[in-house]
Amino acid sequence: MKTKILSFTLILLTTMLLPTSFAQDNTQAGLPDGAIARLGKGGINIMRFSPDGTRLAVGTDVGVWLYDVASRKETALFTGHTGQVNALAFSPDGKLLASGGIKNRIVQVWELETGRKHTTLKLTDNIYSMAALAFSQDGKKLVGVEDIVGIKHWDVNTGRILLDEFKGPYYEKIVFSQDSSTFVSGNDDGEILLWTDTGQQIAKLKGHSSFFKRDVRGDSLIRQIISDVFKTPPAVISTLDLSTDGKLLASASLDKTVQVWNINKRSKLATFKGHKAAVKAVAFSPDAKTLASGDVRKKIKLWDVSSRRERATLVGHTSGIRALVFSPDGNTLVSGSHDGTIRFWNPVTGKEITTFTSGHKRSIKSIAFTENDTNVAIAAFNGTIDVWSLKNHRHLKTFADGQSDLTQAIALSSDAKLFACQDKNGTKSIQMWELNKGFELPLLTQKGVYGALAFSPDNKILSGSISRGIRGWDVITGQELFHFDTKHHTAGRLMFSPDGKKLATQSSIKTMVWDLNARDPVLILDVLNARGLAFSPDSDTIAIGGLHRVYLWKLDAAQATIDIKLPYKGGEYYGEFTFSHDGTAFLGAGRDFWDVEIKIWNLETGSELTTLTGHTQDITTLAFSHDGKTLASGSHDGTVLLWDWEKIISKAEEK
Repeated sequence: MKTKILSFTLILLTTMLLPTSFAQDNTQAGLPDGAIARLGKGGINIMRFSPDGTRLAVGTDVGVWLYDVASRKETALFTGHTGQVNALAFSPDGKLLASGGIKNRIVQVWELETGRKHTTLKLTDNIYSMAALAFSQDGKKLVGVEDIVGIKHWDVNTGRILLDEFKGPYYEKIVFSQDSSTFVSGNDDGEILLWTDTGQQIAKLKGHSSFFKRDVRGDSLIRQIISDVFKTPPAVISTLDLSTDGKLLASASLDKTVQVWNINKRSKLATFKGHKAAVKAVAFSPDAKTLASGDVRKKIKLWDVSSRRERATLVGHTSGIRALVFSPDGNTLVSGSHDGTIRFWNPVTGKEITTFTSGHKRSIKSIAFTENDTNVAIAAFNGTIDVWSLKNHRHLKTFADGQSDLTQAIALSSDAKLFACQDKNGTKSIQMWELNKGFELPLLTQKGVYGALAFSPDNKILSGSISRGIRGWDVITGQELFHFDTKHHTAGRLMFSPDGKKLATQSSIKTMVWDLNARDPVLILDVLNARGLAFSPDSDTIAIGGLHRVYLWKLDAAQATIDIKLPYKGGEYYGEFTFSHDGTAFLGAGRDFWDVEIKIWNLETGSELTTLTGHTQDITTLAFSHDGKTLASGSHDGTVLLWDWEKIISKAEEK
């Protein structure tokens, strides 16, 4: 044990001497056909150390990143998943890594020395997800629990199913004992269930109080309404962890508490209160003397298990905590956050040792290319801007002056020079910066909750949608230029036409197009489940999305007439549309069950040209470079894919 402690201490001393960030080397790994690069690493879901502590595996929304702890280098990116990776397991000898998770139809086993796929293990059906994985002690068997269906045992080398048992439902929050012989599940009613690895229920623990009856447990909207009315947070189990010896269980909940249980006695040992927000991550130290917990408001707390007291609060992350794990020797606590960073902490002193890596941000909100198309600016959900080179796909800089826990509205100007945002609480004014010069513009003291922001094509006007109105300001002076009354229409989308003469707004029930010169709406449509907007390059056509089809409307001074319908057979659109640079093609983001897609249509023939896939979560933004040669797609998976548009069209026309 002393040898292991000394070894890991030397590793940490080495990392402390290295720079706190480095250029991403894996922008080319696992790219879909037609893509040029992937910018960003995907939001963090789970982290696991190899048994010897030399490797750190990070399960994200786009795959599994494998880091060498000593050098902090990315040694591999394992892709091929169709959804979030939130189930990871190392084999006892550290030679294999199994990965799976939500919206993944398979479990993959990887050889760490070669980086090759060892085995592909299929699930029961395409609709199910893997909630947890564990190797047997001899490393020959892999045990998995599907969130709804049941339990599977596989032969690791052959992929043969040894056991396929239905004992569900088990829900999503599951943790295995170290020897994989038992597991624990947590449900939405605050119940904790103990199981054998063959599906026999051992015990039921009732710890986190629940106001809800079973008939409304699965209805999140009803649960939230009841919670709001009675000021009672839901008792949904958000995460679980077992001590290494399997004697203690930690359960965390949206009720902001952490509970510790004696598994053998089936009794509660303690309830830790101190978090001011929902707890989403817990981890025991290897000796089970310390418990770490992290919440959605970026706080990490260390608890002394024996005295049942809080020992320290760790501060450093700028967004919610997503994952926690201790190093095998217990000398280091590792935290992953929605802010994109992984940090190492001293669990004795509570001091941060180093920021291990960055780039794992969650959810992209906006994309803009610089005027000469040399760089691309990417705005994340928390108001940070990352600038990347389009030439070598290197990260150049991060702008963090607009950072917040969560932004309400975000906008980048078309030349990537200006950035505007408002944070989620809606109490602050709209803030705006000139990114190249790095200073905040003294603009917009008007307060309120803005649903959307947009810059005009010439970047002289910033517009914002507020309850029952649309406002526009001069970017330089801050003077209000217009204020349109939209009655009961509160827009969640806002878009200028390319010629700058029109402004379109959209809510879930109404779409309006305003003539900025006449200050009057030229088009008002009552469209239920409206999901997207896009102007054609010549500003004469507007695309308005419904659930299963897109309507293209011709605009003129006299009237607006429907021109074409683009159906989405087997799937549904959900809001991000754009036209190609020359106006000959239309792009619509959608989902066919779990498959995230970009549908591309030929507008001359009304036929579907091709479909792009590669993102694992819903697409949040689509943008073309100024020369029309590069398409950028941003997603809730925390990444941007760059696509070679000419290659995509050329290949589609060959079919």
